[in-house]
Amino acid sequence: MRIRAACLILAALVFIYTLLITPTFTQEIPSIPQIAPGETVVAEISDSQVEHRYRFAALANEIVVIEMRSLDRSFHNPLWAPVLVLLDANGAVLADTTAAYSVDDARIVAELLHAGEYTIIATREGGAQGESFGGFELTLMQVPLLGMGVAVEDSLSSDEGIRYYAVRAGQDFRLNYQHQEGDFFPQVALHRLDEAEGGLREVAVVRGREMEEVVFGTFAANTTYILTLHESDTEFNSTPVRLEYRIEVVFVS
Repeated sequence: MRIRAACLILAALVFIYTLLITPTFTQEIPSIPQIAPGETVVAEISDSQVEHRYRFAALANEIVVIEMRSLDRSFHNPLWAPVLVLLDANGAVLADTTAAYSVDDARIVAELLHAGEYTIIATREGGAQGESFGGFELTLMQVPLLGMGVAVEDSLSSDEGIRYYAVRAGQDFRLNYQHQEGDFFPQVALHRLDEAEGGLREVAVVRGREMEEVVFGTFAANTTYILTLHESDTEFNSTPVRLEYRIEVVFVS
């Protein structure tokens, strides 16, 4: 009996020692990289990795733009069907560009009603069954609000892409745009948000080289509008040209 008891104790000690010296392995869950407003990241869609996720923090009522641009700008760009999806902190879909049938590039413009952490998914149409692939750059931008009665003066080059502003007025307003100086005459448009697709619905637009000063108005109160300035699709500048402009939002009494 004593020998058996000693053997049992010895076996127990060996078992405990084995547990102490045997390394344990835990499955690592890949962390989602964080992106900040104004930052651009570069990645690639392939059959082995059909999506990339990024997270960012936002305050309540912030308006953001997420742009996914193919690196190959040729006619034969293989990443011809990019898709962006925006999730809230609970994983619910806030915007999905799949139904927008984006070609080469995808974009989400979203008004974030709640403070917290949000997730961006950069992928392709069809996911794992999709066929497009290639490198892309993803940029997160915070859209500035135009204050009532406060004029904004700035400059823009024809090769800088889209410039965004937001208008959220407590009463009816009109929007004044003035071309001050320069050879760049952009397309200037006012939009409403399309929440489901994260896109923009054009409300009013002006373009053309004769456009020196424009008044948009009158527009409804308590509604979010997005103002954009960019090179017109009907006019291409072979070399970059610049513009200095002035924008002001004024109340309508």
